[in-house]
Amino acid sequence: MTRNRTSVIVDARMIASSGIGTCLRNTLPRILRARPDWHFTLLGDPDRLRDVVSSGNSEIKVAGARVYSLREQLDFARLGLRRADLFWAPHYNIPLAPTSRLVVTVHDVMHLTLPEYRNHWLRRQYATTMYAAVRRRSTAVMCDSDFTRREFERMVGTAQSTHVVHNGVDESWFDIPPNPDFGSSPRPYIVFVGLAKPHKNLVGLLQAFTTIRDRVPHDLVIIGSRRDALRTSDRRIEEVSAALGDRVRFAEHLELSSLQQCVAGADLLVQPSFYEGFGLPPLEAMAAGTACLASRIDALVEVCGDAVAYCDPYDPADIARRLLELLDSPEVRQQLGSRGRERARAFSWDRSATETLAVFEQVLAS
Repeated sequence: MTRNRTSVIVDARMIASSGIGTCLRNTLPRILRARPDWHFTLLGDPDRLRDVVSSGNSEIKVAGARVYSLREQLDFARLGLRRADLFWAPHYNIPLAPTSRLVVTVHDVMHLTLPEYRNHWLRRQYATTMYAAVRRRSTAVMCDSDFTRREFERMVGTAQSTHVVHNGVDESWFDIPPNPDFGSSPRPYIVFVGLAKPHKNLVGLLQAFTTIRDRVPHDLVIIGSRRDALRTSDRRIEEVSAALGDRVRFAEHLELSSLQQCVAGADLLVQPSFYEGFGLPPLEAMAAGTACLASRIDALVEVCGDAVAYCDPYDPADIARRLLELLDSPEVRQQLGSRGRERARAFSWDRSATETLAVFEQVLAS
């Protein structure tokens, strides 16, 4: 590694995942282009990284250890991380091996707050240990919302330097040809995007939709979860969705263009989560001009402002009532779609990359 150039190592192993991967796929290429005189070492799968990053100022080092594992720490230890000027960890599973300067992105602290993690001894112990290491060892922490910053300080403590760097939305979301005939059914539909994890509250959405299915012509399209995998996440999801028959459709691993057409063609996107650190699906739907119904929780209110309708995620009856109001009012949905597109313009990956680089430079100057 050439020592007269600023050298940065990035843990890019999660480049293909959903939330964190979306951030990496959008910010990394911009950062590399913006600093051609720096040298970047990207840790991860070469095949996946070559598809995303093509730059003369970067190299790829194979790092295939599973996240949250002992092996990832052994990999970090053998890589000699201290030789780089800065190490960027896009998640809280930071290297415990010595680094020169450590910048960590914290997307949420759900591993400390949600019952499915807090009530599992090993998961709780790992998260407690690693978040404490983030607070103690990081030169700077970047949170993707002010809500996450507050939660980090409440659950972990105050880091040496903390910054809020919001996620962005790709420009392609603003210009999508809608596809109202998504899938095999000609019926209109509402859409849910996300994995069937308990905090996403898919159970509540399915219960709400069950109570109104005879009053609306819509299907419910669930993107991100296979129907045959739901029994491993929450058996109630399997039972309620089975009772809906062909009124619920599942789609997994859609290409970006298909996902965008599905969201743009929906009458409504619903994000009924109990907990979010940011909330990319409603932001992307807003950019596409699709009206949204979201949980009234701090992170989603911070991102969505007055450009979406809100519901109480803990009350399926309230979700159902708000669904009916919106599905019965094309005018309100059109107004929300217009406000959503305007609001989404405030979030861009160019801005995220610029603000991330500003944190890097501040850390390098320290």
